[in-house]
Amino acid sequence: MPIYKNTNNKLQSVKEKIFKLEKDIQGLVEQNLMELFGIDFVESERVINGLRIDTLGFDPETKSFVIIEYKRGSSFSIVDQGFSYLSLLLNNKADFILEYNEKNKNQLKRTDIDWSQSRIIFVSPGYTTHQINAVNFKNAPFELWEIKQYENNTVALNQIKNDDSQELMPNIEDKPAFKEFKKETKEHSESALFNNRKKAKNLYDSFKEKITDIYPEIVFDPKSGSVNVKYSDNWRVIVYINAYTDRLRLTFTRSNSKDYQDAQNRLEDASDQKVKNKGQKLTYLHIKKDEDVEYAVNIFQQAYKKFKKEFIEE
Repeated sequence: MPIYKNTNNKLQSVKEKIFKLEKDIQGLVEQNLMELFGIDFVESERVINGLRIDTLGFDPETKSFVIIEYKRGSSFSIVDQGFSYLSLLLNNKADFILEYNEKNKNQLKRTDIDWSQSRIIFVSPGYTTHQINAVNFKNAPFELWEIKQYENNTVALNQIKNDDSQELMPNIEDKPAFKEFKKETKEHSESALFNNRKKAKNLYDSFKEKITDIYPEIVFDPKSGSVNVKYSDNWRVIVYINAYTDRLRLTFTRSNSKDYQDAQNRLEDASDQKVKNKGQKLTYLHIKKDEDVEYAVNIFQQAYKKFKKEFIEE
């Protein structure tokens, strides 16, 4: 996508600066992992069982490890390399936990980690149509990100998303790592989250419809145990939605109840000690009946306004 500099409504093309080395891409991303992906840096250039990992990270939101591979060119197989890294991760869990614990004060146990949300991320200035199509399946466990830099010190990072294909990756059962991957991976979908929770699903559908009508840029992203509601092309979550048999719990991030106009006094501050120890600010709101949905939409609008002020320049 071409980039232009706007000077008094006069557009001037900004030239792209080619990355000379993969190391240049790696250094830039590693120094900004949290800003770009919401990931904590663990280690660089780690070799485990003869396979070198460019960047090892840990996602504190999903409690999962992330392997990032950088490519300057486009002559590589995403599927083959991706499954090699996935196999390495899922078959050497103790090594990855040890790497994390040696670099961090907060010590992880195996049970602290959601292995089902492990990710392999490729970062490259470009991909071929063949590479993009190779992972354009609903069960492909890899992410493609395109990175470019420009002469005015601007950097653009864009995820190459699939077209919401409902097709499964062919011959995936033949991949050596798939058996372990299948054993660990849970289905991350709205249907799985709301299975046998009809009332909660009806409340969720009503809330989602109202929010997306107001804010089409908002994404509802099912994860393990919750739906993460976030701004498109932004890893930061505005609210987590957890489903119970007869209700929903909305957890608003980076805020306390005093940050909202709560006329019905419905908001609750998180009191969990683990949350307090991490210095997090979280606010809970329960939706139990249809009349609660409108109130939840109002609270979300306040949260979204706060989010945009903090993260999106208008």
